[in-house]
Amino acid sequence: MTFWRSLSGEVLVELVTADPAGSLAAIAQMGLPIRQVLPEGELTLSFRIRRQDLKAMNGLAVKRGEKLTVLRHLGLYYTFRSLVRRRLLLMGVSLLLLSALLIPTRILFFRVTGNSRIPAGEILAAAEDCGLRFGVNRRGLRSEKIKNSLLSIIPELKWVGVNTYGCVAEIRVAEKPPSVPMEQQTNGLSHLAAARDGVIQDVTVTRGTALCAPGQTVTQGEILISGLMDCGITQKATVAQGEVTALTSRSFFAVTPENRLVRDGLSKKITRWSLVLGKKRIKLWIGSGIWGTECDRMYQEYQLTLPGGFRLPVALAADRFCVSPLREETIPEAEAGALLRVLSESSVKADMLAGVIQKKQEALSHTTGRYCLTGAYTCREVISRRIWEQIGDTNE
Repeated sequence: MTFWRSLSGEVLVELVTADPAGSLAAIAQMGLPIRQVLPEGELTLSFRIRRQDLKAMNGLAVKRGEKLTVLRHLGLYYTFRSLVRRRLLLMGVSLLLLSALLIPTRILFFRVTGNSRIPAGEILAAAEDCGLRFGVNRRGLRSEKIKNSLLSIIPELKWVGVNTYGCVAEIRVAEKPPSVPMEQQTNGLSHLAAARDGVIQDVTVTRGTALCAPGQTVTQGEILISGLMDCGITQKATVAQGEVTALTSRSFFAVTPENRLVRDGLSKKITRWSLVLGKKRIKLWIGSGIWGTECDRMYQEYQLTLPGGFRLPVALAADRFCVSPLREETIPEAEAGALLRVLSESSVKADMLAGVIQKKQEALSHTTGRYCLTGAYTCREVISRRIWEQIGDTNE
């Protein structure tokens, strides 16, 4: 079979006819080229015919009352069509060929050593921003540029080294010793100031000088306990320690729609698989994975690992859709009020460092299409927050 015949495709057929010679003459009269004609019996012939002539040959056989049977499909055309129908096999062969071409010159694996406090993921993310990413050509890497960029992006690093071994990139780092945050320092100068307006209820001082008293009204930012202590003719700078409790006021406004959408049973579940290569995602299905507002989507990745826990930058991803119809219903007023009260009170409590709600006034209103809650809350809470002051030389 010549290359062009193989590319266009041929078909091996068997013809059962009462007049083999007449059949061959009819085929020649129609101008259908056939080859490798072999007698299989007194009334049976086998031969090869071009793919595009099969339909005409079949019509001739029907017209003459003969039986035409396809025995084999031959050539590259049918081989390629078979691969196209078997998508996973075609994808596997393509990936194998692509890997054979890319692996010798590409960075596919990463290793981070020397880090203890800085997560390896943070270092790899910074390295990716510097150009050291999955699939990059290792011959085009500039180690010095990557080192300098990593040191500027992650100031906690003292030293960085980048080496490549085949398709593996190793990032070796040395971390700076941890610095003591100002909040944990025992020397210097700091004060405790009011985080919000309020009426002082209780003042506890363990270090420093109290500048407020119970019953006094203070404003946000006002110093409550100073870190400056009188020592006769001088003042000593220290880290103020203590706690100030006050009565504070807060207001809150919350809104929720009058209607809501609820799921009305489950109609079907659908799973769509994808192949993740680094940051590239290849769909293994045709069409869109978005099913509108009538479905819940869950996404999960299954990371591929080698023995020993070495993680490959390849993963299988599953999109699971739970499709169910939606219907609209009206929220009862009592339920909406309870929801808004929980929301407002939890927001107020989350805004306090430590404290409780002592008094509350809430009013629920119903306007067109929504419920509204207006609340006023009186809280007893700790309002002292630390502020630091830069100083020069101080007398101890």
